[in-house]
Amino acid sequence: MKTRTAAAAALLLAVVVVVTGCTSDDKPAPTGTAEPTRTQASTRPPQTTLTLSPKEQNIEDAKTAYKHYRGLYDEVAQGGYHDWDAKLRTLTVGDHRADLIGYARAAEAAGAHQVGTVKVVSMTATEYVDSGTGSGHERVTFEVCEDDTGRQVIMPDGTDDLIPGTTGRFVATTTMAHAGDAWIVANYHKDRGRPC
Repeated sequence: MKTRTAAAAALLLAVVVVVTGCTSDDKPAPTGTAEPTRTQASTRPPQTTLTLSPKEQNIEDAKTAYKHYRGLYDEVAQGGYHDWDAKLRTLTVGDHRADLIGYARAAEAAGAHQVGTVKVVSMTATEYVDSGTGSGHERVTFEVCEDDTGRQVIMPDGTDDLIPGTTGRFVATTTMAHAGDAWIVANYHKDRGRPC
């Protein structure tokens, strides 16, 4: 019981020291009557102090853009592919856009919707092509480890349109193109034969 009393007394003494502002150098605590200041929590993540080279920054920006695209694709697919044109068309170009449009139109017309998501497990830049002009036409190719375990494309009759055994981890080769202020998906090829 004495140890509890001693611990409580020590805690009380520490609280008194903090509240009264006593310090070890015996300077008196300020006695002003200033109003308390309010602080507002920032919703932005803390900025890192590391400075990236333009190439490193482009690679990081391209990764962020791809992850955004992947999440938006899942959102559209889960909603029955209804908003694919408005939400995804501007994030793609070239062959990938044509593939996406064809699949999304067919899935929407069939009344399909996706359950689950495709998770980006990791991304490794394998090629960086600088435009040489500094005008924002760089390209970054990634090997992306994706996992669509549990993902289903459900048809109106409740059946899964995906072939059994075709989900899991796989490598996708993705090329991101820098177009002005945005990074867009220029090419996407999944290789189910390459697990990751």
